Amino acid sequence: MAKLLEVAERTIIHMLLSVNFANLFSQRFALSALKALTAKDAKFSQRIQRRNTFSVGFHIS
Repeated sequence: MAKLLEVAERTIIHMLLSVNFANLFSQRFALSALKALTAKDAKFSQRIQRRNTFSVGFHIS
């Protein structure tokens, strides 16, 4: 009976650690995806600003 409890305890600990690792991995993945999207948005807005500056300059001259 003691051996069975020990195995059950190890299994539960292993499951909890696995869930924690999976949760940590998904959080890191979500964070890196968010950073990538933010970087793309920043590049996109820079392009739009450049185009607006160019078109304004073009229309003025």
